[in-house]
Amino acid sequence: MQYYIERMDWTQVAGWAFSPAGKLLIEAWNNETSLGKVVTNVSRPDVAAHFAGQTNSLHSGFVLPLEFPSPMDETDVEVTAVAIDEHGKANGAPQAIARRKMRNPNYLTRIIAPANRKTSVVGSPF
Repeated sequence: MQYYIERMDWTQVAGWAFSPAGKLLIEAWNNETSLGKVVTNVSRPDVAAHFAGQTNSLHSGFVLPLEFPSPMDETDVEVTAVAIDEHGKANGAPQAIARRKMRNPNYLTRIIAPANRKTSVVGSPF
């Protein structure tokens, strides 16, 4: 398997990945919770040119939007890839291709003030 992650942030994971064994299912995880999945299918002539003659390299690109189940401040995200057959069934075990601790730039953070002062909220919900 060949791969490269070009972008990994709070909103999405993007890059390319291919295997001679077939298309790849790319999935992002937070512990046991899936944050989204996508099959490689974006045209990448640059990857195909670099890996000339390699099966599945032309349509190896992916953009995976991340969907977090609940608001959170920071979390660990792991991205896996596994080759799939024409019916979408996995050919082997998923392989980790990226891991990152990510911080939500939009999470509301509470600041605990002394007892004689009000608690204030900073940050933006959007």
